[in-house]
Amino acid sequence: MKSVAGNYKLTASTVTYGGVTIDGMQYIDDCQKDDILTLNSDSTYVYTDAGTTCSVNGSSTGEWFISGSYFVQDGDTATIKSFNGSALVLTIKEDYNGATAVGTTTLTKQ
Repeated sequence: MKSVAGNYKLTASTVTYGGVTIDGMQYIDDCQKDDILTLNSDSTYVYTDAGTTCSVNGSSTGEWFISGSYFVQDGDTATIKSFNGSALVLTIKEDYNGATAVGTTTLTKQ
C-alpha cells in the first residue's frame, strides 16, 4: 500500500458494453476533472474538490485498502488492472440487462 499511496488525479475513464467502448470522461463534469484523491499509507483517503469547484462541494474522507488484486474504497471493490508506480488502472464489472459492462478508470499520481 505504501507504493500506491500518494496524490492522484482522474486522467481516463472508459465504459465497455456490448462490444462498444465509450469515453467516460465526457460524462464527468469539468469541475470534477481537477479533483485530487489522496491515498494515505494509513489506509485513509481524502478526496479534495480542487481548483474549479462544483456547485456542491464534493470533498470527502474515508478508508481504502488493497487485498490481493482488489482495491477497496469505503466498501466498493475494483480490480487492479495495473499499477506502474504512477498510473493506477482499476476496473469494475457490472451486469446490466444480461450483459456485462466494464468500467475502467485511470488515476495518475501527481
